[in-house]
Amino acid sequence: MTRWGQTNSELRQHSCLNFSMSTKWNQWSEDGPSGRNIGTGSRIVANQGDMLLALARAGAGIVRLAEFHVFEDLRSGALVPILEDESNLVEPIYAIYQDRRNLSHRIRVFIDFLAASFKEQYWV
Repeated sequence: MTRWGQTNSELRQHSCLNFSMSTKWNQWSEDGPSGRNIGTGSRIVANQGDMLLALARAGAGIVRLAEFHVFEDLRSGALVPILEDESNLVEPIYAIYQDRRNLSHRIRVFIDFLAASFKEQYWV
């Protein structure tokens, strides 16, 4: 198993797999989360996390995905974590509804269910 570099400055030496749309998950910084984006200029992009995960499994490069996407692969050893100290990216999830004043009981119950479900790390 190849051991990847453990510093952000080594990112330029690797093929970073990115999403095709603009997202925080494409920001690979040289000096940690608050550092400047090194703009890896990935030759391989995809619009789905599952595709990026498959590419990483095939050895096409390194990828930055949510924990639930990669948990099984990390546990099995198919993927190895890198830059663990820098991976504190939090991506919020929003529930959008028309009007809070006239919110039906079933919508409120559903929103509460979503909040409770995503609070737990069900993939662990």
